[in-house]
Amino acid sequence: MKEEVLRFRSLMKAANEGKLFSDIEMQVCKGEIIGLRSDNNGIAQALLRIIAGTDRPNSGSVYIDGARYAFDDAATLLRNVVYTFDHVEEFSPELSVLDVFTVAGGAIDKDFHDMRKREALFEKTLEKYHYPNYPADRKVSTLNILDKCMLSLLRACLRGCQLIILNDVSGFLNEIDRQNVMNVIEKFQQNGMSFIMLDHEQNMLKAYVNRLYYLKGGITAYVLDDLSEVENFVRIAEASEKESKNETGRKECKSTYTKGTALSILNLNARNLDNFSLRVDRGEIVGIMDLTSYAGQEIVDVLSGQLVPRSGQIYLNSVLYKPSGYHKSIKRGLCFISENPIQNNGMLFHNMTVMDNIMLTLSEKDSMIFNSKFRKSVQARCEELFHKDIADCLVSRLDEIDQLKLVYYKMLLYYPGVIVCVHPFSGANVSMQDTTEWLIRECANQGIAVLILSNGVREAYNISDRIVSLS
Repeated sequence: MKEEVLRFRSLMKAANEGKLFSDIEMQVCKGEIIGLRSDNNGIAQALLRIIAGTDRPNSGSVYIDGARYAFDDAATLLRNVVYTFDHVEEFSPELSVLDVFTVAGGAIDKDFHDMRKREALFEKTLEKYHYPNYPADRKVSTLNILDKCMLSLLRACLRGCQLIILNDVSGFLNEIDRQNVMNVIEKFQQNGMSFIMLDHEQNMLKAYVNRLYYLKGGITAYVLDDLSEVENFVRIAEASEKESKNETGRKECKSTYTKGTALSILNLNARNLDNFSLRVDRGEIVGIMDLTSYAGQEIVDVLSGQLVPRSGQIYLNSVLYKPSGYHKSIKRGLCFISENPIQNNGMLFHNMTVMDNIMLTLSEKDSMIFNSKFRKSVQARCEELFHKDIADCLVSRLDEIDQLKLVYYKMLLYYPGVIVCVHPFSGANVSMQDTTEWLIRECANQGIAVLILSNGVREAYNISDRIVSLS
């Protein structure tokens, strides 16, 4: 019989318009990966917050290691035993791996000043999870994506966590990083760690989960224990969602993804913004018609961290987001494409080749840039996008259309959740406008939320699913 770690019974959460969900049941056993899928991403995210102890239901109970708790008592316990993995953590660059592992991770006790004991604990933990060649004195600023993720997971183990929530890992890791991290997670699973996985990439559910909970209409509609049933169910659900979109007259998407909110701005107040709120869903194109000529740019400045608002909150993939500059925003999945991007030196380096531009973009995100097979895969994608081999061509020798394609492709290498396009049609001829519109639609077809800042009514109307007017 499987050892139960957590169990939730009769969870009910109310919202302003009624019940968000009711009668939610879920059991998590030791060493298993639970898949979570919902017809409403907002409901799934609300449930994950409750499981993590950062929100409370209106009613229901939780069992932790077999003992029953009311949620008023359980919230603190849940925060101690549940860790949410929803982004790549950034650590203070001057700290060593050992510092972050034993001190920043919360493992502070009377012996934490004893370097030998700290190192012994570190080595013991690495050995347990079969993760060698991880020097304790290495500066965290030199870590690649996989090592940073590993450090976050190791810290969760050190804190005594029994459950790790994998919240849309595909939303912030590329395919190679994701595969490497999942290989590590399987080792954690073998050592008894439990996981709950919510992911917009259905292949993740097919490949890794042991059981699948499907929420529909705010209740637990199905619980599937057989892996073949999970695969069949996900395939049927994908077909059903496509059919539903076609029946309601929405634009058909070439790829499948879970509909949900990618970006939420709530009650934002700045110099020229008064309680501004906005929601952009995955795969949706929202145009901002800026009739003031300055309020729209303020939104971009706030999102990029160039302007600190007086008040308000921003959520990226339902997680509270604190802007801290363009570079860190990109790593969190929020990308910006500037006005006249092919003339902006920050978007393209014209004296470098196409491949060098791409590798420079990936240099801090991917440790595989020097892998020959990886370079070949990128080159093949370039040939598919540009319909010719231009990898070794100088950017300055490309025509404007190919340069524009390269700008968008570089952004897609970060697997963003949201792309903000600042006046994308400014100064563009008809051919460039058509290409820009096609590229933006391709982004939306991949499930990326696109926010367009524009002064042209006709341009914004032609491409946007919704238009928000600032006056």
